[in-house]
Amino acid sequence: MKVNKRVCVYSCFIAIGILTFFLIELCKVNSLKVEQIYSNYVFLFIAKALGKIFGLLPFSLWELIYVALLSIPFYVFLKLIYVLIRRPKEIKLYALKYTRTLIMVLVPAYFLFNFLWAFNYYREPLVNILGLNYPGFEKNDLIELSKEFIYKANELRENLPEDVNGVFYLNQTFSELSENAENGFEYVKLVNMNLGKRYFNTKPVVLSKLMSYTGITGMYSPFTGEANINIDIPKTTLPVTICHEQAHQRGIAKEEEANYVAYLACINNPNKEFQYSGYYLALNYLMNDLYQMDKEEYNKLKSLYSEKLRRDLNYSYNYWKAKEGPIEKIWDKVNDSYLKSNNQSAGVSSYGFMTKLLLAEFKNRIEN
Repeated sequence: MKVNKRVCVYSCFIAIGILTFFLIELCKVNSLKVEQIYSNYVFLFIAKALGKIFGLLPFSLWELIYVALLSIPFYVFLKLIYVLIRRPKEIKLYALKYTRTLIMVLVPAYFLFNFLWAFNYYREPLVNILGLNYPGFEKNDLIELSKEFIYKANELRENLPEDVNGVFYLNQTFSELSENAENGFEYVKLVNMNLGKRYFNTKPVVLSKLMSYTGITGMYSPFTGEANINIDIPKTTLPVTICHEQAHQRGIAKEEEANYVAYLACINNPNKEFQYSGYYLALNYLMNDLYQMDKEEYNKLKSLYSEKLRRDLNYSYNYWKAKEGPIEKIWDKVNDSYLKSNNQSAGVSSYGFMTKLLLAEFKNRIEN
């Protein structure tokens, strides 16, 4: 009887694994159906349900779960060392036991990860949803758009608040920022995007200072629907980071697309601090690409930065430089592998593909 029960349990886990694989492969070749059925209906229902359940909590449940998950490998490792020293003959039995338990946890977790959110990785590309034509771009397009964004960032930065060091400072609390972000998403809804509502507040990460050493500014949890934000990062990118994670919360899974939606939500927000944050992020990506193409032109445009914009950029550079180290490198590789396994073949480089969307919008704007 025990054998039959065990076989039944194992069969269920195998079936779940096969079903997950089948659904992913089906999604890969049916992006329009994913968009129409899953992203615009099934996911929005899931997001609403998760919001009502976990939105009641004033803290991030996912942060607690995540810390617990990170501690499990250390516990298992220490346990295996203990068994190896005290009961070496049982080491194979314990290793098999933990491997079996791991599989029984990962298989349903992977299914839920996809069903609750990650099928959005296979929805229609954002360029199709927005009707953007992207035949490619020339260097001159990149230069002109970068110049436009420099002037815009300089203009916005001029009258924004500063701290005692002359660096951009936010007058809004985190709670106010997460609420005010909604104003920018009202515009995004008007440009042919059914993104639904934000059903509960974005959650600040308590361990934000430690989080910075991983290089991560935010993290969305498909299991709880929470948008978790690193609140220790430079304030120039805090509003756009909130919008980025809220874009994930609304079903925009791919990183470059979440970046672009965050940019749209920021620059169309009536609040100047959000507008500056959106242009600041976009300008960084544009200038990074220009640096790779033509360093001389990059230096010419960089000379157009206002003194205030330069102070913000220098502060951000020094902040992240101080956080570099082995943890950041390890996490970068983990994130790279994660993205590549979820329909983003460029891995962490996909964040920078936002430039293509910006230039596609630019080309459409000047041609129409």
